[in-house]
Amino acid sequence: MVNYENKDLCMFVDGIGHVTLATFVEKIDDNRIRVKNPMWLSLVPRQDEKGNVRIALETPAWAFRDFFADHNDDQLWDIKVDNYSWYEGKSFSDMLKLHYYNSFSRIENGVQKRLDKDGNEIKEPVPPPRPQPPQTPQETTPELKPQA
Repeated sequence: MVNYENKDLCMFVDGIGHVTLATFVEKIDDNRIRVKNPMWLSLVPRQDEKGNVRIALETPAWAFRDFFADHNDDQLWDIKVDNYSWYEGKSFSDMLKLHYYNSFSRIENGVQKRLDKDGNEIKEPVPPPRPQPPQTPQETTPELKPQA
C-alpha cells in the first residue's frame, strides 16, 4: 500500500469491484487505517431519449449526510487494509477532485460552500453595491370622492 499522508486522497477497490475514493486521515496499526468521507465511483450505462447509451458517473457517499445530526460532520471510517486493493498513485484528475471535495463541503445558513480542486474554500468576490436611482418625491394620487 502507498504511504499516504494526512489529507491525501486515496482510492481502493473491494472484493466485488466497488471503487472508493476517500481522504486518508491516519494509520491506526499495520492492518488498519482511518479515512474520511468515502464515496463510491460507479460507471453506469444510461440510455437517452434517442436510444443511445451513454456512460454516467455516479458517486454516492458511503453514508448520506441526512443520517447525521450535524450535516457538516466528517464521516470517519476505520478500515482493514487487507480487505481492499489499493491504487498505487496519488494523482487524480482535477475534475474528480473538484467533484469529491464539493460533495462534502460545509453547508452554512442553507448554502453549500464551494471548494477548489485542492479542497480550499473559494471566496466569492463581494459585488460592489448597486447604484441607487435618484430619489424623487413620491407622487400622490388625488383622493376620489363619491359624486352625489
